[in-house]
Amino acid sequence: MPATETEINVLLEKLEMLLSEVKALSAAIDRIATMLEQAEREYELKLGDVMAEADRLDAEKHGLLSRLNRAEAPGPMPPRAVEPVAPPALVEVASPAIKLPPSLPENPTRKRKRALADFIFNFNDSGPVIEKINALVDDDARDIGEMLELMEWGQIWKERTSWETFDEQRQRLEEWHIALEERRSFLTEKKNRLEENSLWNRRSKSEEDWQSFLDEMLQQRKAENERAAREIEKLEQQWKSGLAERLETNDG
Repeated sequence: MPATETEINVLLEKLEMLLSEVKALSAAIDRIATMLEQAEREYELKLGDVMAEADRLDAEKHGLLSRLNRAEAPGPMPPRAVEPVAPPALVEVASPAIKLPPSLPENPTRKRKRALADFIFNFNDSGPVIEKINALVDDDARDIGEMLELMEWGQIWKERTSWETFDEQRQRLEEWHIALEERRSFLTEKKNRLEENSLWNRRSKSEEDWQSFLDEMLQQRKAENERAAREIEKLEQQWKSGLAERLETNDG
């Protein structure tokens, strides 16, 4: 059934709403990411020293355990003599003729992105946004929805090129609609993952709650370091005791 102007207008209304949702999601993700970076810096500033001390103690503990294990383990068995084996005779094999593989067809996604870029360039071929859109075309990790997200809502969304029929315009807008829906789903999942971050859950509360959390974590880390230091002290005593016993055995 041929497309009508009414169908086109309905599609455009849906696209405008979708684009607004996508841009809002991207803005929310940027805000959360910025706050997370700040939270990570504050966390590192508060606990950096005790975490570094924890790493040092952990390395010292594992070093002592390794020395104790080596001291208690029996000596290695002498290696068994192995009869030398003569290498097999080399057989010359004729190299088959190398055939070049057929050229691969263009990536369908990249083809659609190129078509979108060509459409946009038909109305606007310069500016920072156009440069970003052009850069996304050959990047297989980026999708059409991300290119559409860069475009502000306006006349370019409603334009129909001189070579397009109403049917072709409807098909193009339907493809854009699918791409934006996929982009919305991707951004929604990304935002949900960020909001599940334990550090974000703490930082998104009041400043008082956040500082209380940092103080609590600091005291917890200090207590863990103290326990680790006591374990190391015991291991050192065990090592010295074993060393003394070995010296007495050697003297005897």
